[in-house]
Amino acid sequence: QQQQQQIPPLQQQSFGQNQPPLQQQIPQPLQQPQQRYPQNQPYQQQQQNFTGPQSISPTSQNVSSNFGGVGGAAAGAAAASFVTHYEEVPVARNTDFLSYLAQVSSHDSVLSDTVFPEEEVDSTLKQGPAYERLKSLKHLQPPAWMCKATMWCIPNASATRTKMHLPIGIIIRPLAQPPHGSKQIPVVNFGSAGVIRCVRCRNYINPFVTFVDDGRRWRCNLCSQLTDVPAPYYCALDPTTGKRLDHDNRPELSSPVIEIVATEEYTVRTPQSPAYVFVIDVSYQAVQSGMVASVCATILENIDSFPGSDRAFVSVLAFDSALHFFSLDPALSQPQCYVVTDITDIFLPVPSNLFVRLSECRSILKILLEQLPAMFANTREQATCVGSAMKAAQQLQSHVGGKMYTFIASLPSIGLGPLRNREDPRSVRPGPAQSGDQAKPQTLFSAELYNNAD
Repeated sequence: QQQQQQIPPLQQQSFGQNQPPLQQQIPQPLQQPQQRYPQNQPYQQQQQNFTGPQSISPTSQNVSSNFGGVGGAAAGAAAASFVTHYEEVPVARNTDFLSYLAQVSSHDSVLSDTVFPEEEVDSTLKQGPAYERLKSLKHLQPPAWMCKATMWCIPNASATRTKMHLPIGIIIRPLAQPPHGSKQIPVVNFGSAGVIRCVRCRNYINPFVTFVDDGRRWRCNLCSQLTDVPAPYYCALDPTTGKRLDHDNRPELSSPVIEIVATEEYTVRTPQSPAYVFVIDVSYQAVQSGMVASVCATILENIDSFPGSDRAFVSVLAFDSALHFFSLDPALSQPQCYVVTDITDIFLPVPSNLFVRLSECRSILKILLEQLPAMFANTREQATCVGSAMKAAQQLQSHVGGKMYTFIASLPSIGLGPLRNREDPRSVRPGPAQSGDQAKPQTLFSAELYNNAD
């Protein structure tokens, strides 16, 4: 009772019946730890301005509330260890490393804003040559959806690389489509000057090369080789900056990503125009199932989006028990149909106007596709000569190549490469060789057609 009378009213709370007074167990306020980085000015400033839990003196009230009424000695020790641990935690994430980064030489590291956004940099760290170099190169960093490094700081010093022991990689997507709302990739056409590359390492001209001799030569940033500037590409240099006067107007010198138009020296042969042959089944099964109408409607819907646009060649060939060729002569007001009944010895009825450029026959092709379902609406032909039609289509495009699209609704029954229905019970032969016969091809016409495609 006498001891309790000597304790001020604010400290009369006890944690146990036999525990000594809490006033004797409360540690003194902790001393400010010594600065571990005396040369790190940003870190010192943040430590001096930081008013965190290290300045709070633990009392009976906050100790009991934080530790749930444990004994006074245990609570005091836990509070002391808690405060000491909290003081050792950096004020900001990676404060020490970011402070060091702001003071390193601009040639010691290469930064990428794709994985090191500016909003994550503390205001006190926005200084030093490394950060200034980051800002100057920010417009030359490729977008993250196309090129991204596994590390945002790549050391240039050999000693730093030896100590790091971490793999460095870059994820590149050269043909990635730009996201919605992003800038489109500029297209560069060097014209008569040709694609400008280093004569030694074949490096393309880029924003990191330097021009010398008043812009008459440029130095490669990879092998330091001097290369003459072609006469059509020459431009004088700005005497103050050392850059070309047309620097801002040249995407290859001011953009991180470009697309270059390839010249003839990069092609083995002259690029061929795309060609499309549509082989359509017009037999009774195809018409009644709605396949003919569906195919014609689909081609009409996509006719303006064909790859190759107006350079493409187009032809339409229909078949049932005979072959139906259509002339797409632009001088005609209506398409003409040529019927070939010889389906074993294939020949073309006319030498021209069966395979016409889309830009010349667009209107008459639309008329043909609109009228084709009605032309064979009352047909009763059930036989189909699919093989003969494919052979005729191959002859049509033999001089230009291209793609053949074949639409069929039933098995080929006559002409070249006929097939029988394997599920017909009358065509199944009894005996032990039944399973082997079912696995063999009925005809080698498809293989022969493929071998003759070249």
